[in-house]
Amino acid sequence: MEARTLLLPYQSRWTADTSQVKVIEKSRRIGLTWGQAYDDVLTAATRGRDGMDVLYISFNQDMTREYIDTCAEWAKKIEGVAATVHEEIFRDNAEREIKAFRIDFASGHKILALSNRPSNLRGKQGRVVIDEAAFVEDLDELLKAALALLMWGGQVVIISTHNGVNNPFNVLVQEIRAGKLPYSLHRITLDDALSDGLYRRICTVTKKDWSREAEEAWRADLIATYGEGADEELFCIPRQSAGAYLPLPLIQSCMEDIPVITWTEPAKDFVDWPLPVAETWTRGWIAEYLQPYLDELNGVRKDADESRSGVLRLPRQSQATSHPAQGSAGAGYSKEDRAHFCGVDFGRSGDLSVFWPATEEKDMRLVPPFVLELRNCPHRTQQQILFAVLDALPRFSGVSLDARGNGSALAEAARQQYGTGLVREVMISESWYRETMPLLKAGLEDRTLTLPRHADIRSDFHSLHVVKGVARVPDKRGKDKTGGRHGDSVIACAMMLDARKELGSYEPWDYVGVPLTGMDLKGWE
Repeated sequence: MEARTLLLPYQSRWTADTSQVKVIEKSRRIGLTWGQAYDDVLTAATRGRDGMDVLYISFNQDMTREYIDTCAEWAKKIEGVAATVHEEIFRDNAEREIKAFRIDFASGHKILALSNRPSNLRGKQGRVVIDEAAFVEDLDELLKAALALLMWGGQVVIISTHNGVNNPFNVLVQEIRAGKLPYSLHRITLDDALSDGLYRRICTVTKKDWSREAEEAWRADLIATYGEGADEELFCIPRQSAGAYLPLPLIQSCMEDIPVITWTEPAKDFVDWPLPVAETWTRGWIAEYLQPYLDELNGVRKDADESRSGVLRLPRQSQATSHPAQGSAGAGYSKEDRAHFCGVDFGRSGDLSVFWPATEEKDMRLVPPFVLELRNCPHRTQQQILFAVLDALPRFSGVSLDARGNGSALAEAARQQYGTGLVREVMISESWYRETMPLLKAGLEDRTLTLPRHADIRSDFHSLHVVKGVARVPDKRGKDKTGGRHGDSVIACAMMLDARKELGSYEPWDYVGVPLTGMDLKGWE
């Protein structure tokens, strides 16, 4: 059997990643280091510029010896690879004796397994593999030494299970998710490995018969064995990871005078109004309460009376609760050349719907011209208001919408109206929270995300709690004095960040619609 075919899919995906710096948070004992050893042998055995030395570092000598033995076994399996294993003693800068394991290849390259002192990397070059990085003595200094090797090529590979929420390895993972570091990130839980055939492979090696029942029993026994540590050891959830995700001082430090506009139904039977009447009333409401801010974005300068002339006068069912945002460039600053994104959290009668548009300023800050909350708003009215907002956003560059449940109708309508290049239908899940909330936190910490100064929005952002290692809005619902809130505005803001991340490279002049070649357009003109 070819050696590469022995790798399971998650091991193959990991070794196929050629990023200069790649990181993986993983379950214990899933054979990730075994797969890494295979790739390291191929790398060291390759002649010329495509090959390189491999420098392996772990936190104890037993792991280091096991890795070297695994590399030696791979060298025997791979055709044409000749290697010799040595043990050697050398002295570091402090004149301490360091025991190292070494495999020399006919290519002229080597695999060298070292202790985890940063000084051991000085004067060396090649791929650095840091195994069980959460357990080394000083990961920050070790990474600093390892990354210096990238100046002349090479690669840094970081592998680990977790060792607490405040561990430098978890901090590194969160910074990658937040977009602060341009590294590749992988995540393999026990269940991920099982779905890729881990237990089947175990049965093959131990000569046991595989069955679904046997796999489930094996999984249950393994979880029971790890007890309270199972989440961390098997499912990539750092321990001691509970509590509020965003401190109140951090939230409040990012707040500015930005209007929060609330739509409420003009009458209890509004949903039963004839649609033309409801649409006419809504157009008047948009002109009354949204158009001045949309005009401001598009460089239109009108006083309040002129901007509202000819508009159906309505009872003040809704009011902006703050003042227009003050542009950082001063009076007369036009935002019509800046990209604009939007996020939508859908609600109908229980929760709010929240629309969170934002201007990407020249300094990369994301500043909402307003935030719009819709309470007990019919589906067609929500669509009418959303399309009015998106149509008016200068250089509209993308919207992400909560597409769960009833939200799927609004998300689908937006997709049909603007196309998949500008619309993302998001099914909120634990993985979405895991990938998106670090972006939100980083935006607040870096002051690149601006929030309205509003008590309800502050409450929504503070409602994020870490549940099993993932920041999310808890399932338990609370009530505010105006009705139900369930972290609606923080989800809408996160959706806006999702749109900027996933759709931000699209430009409106890029055609992404249905191909028209060969279609008869007569009758459509």
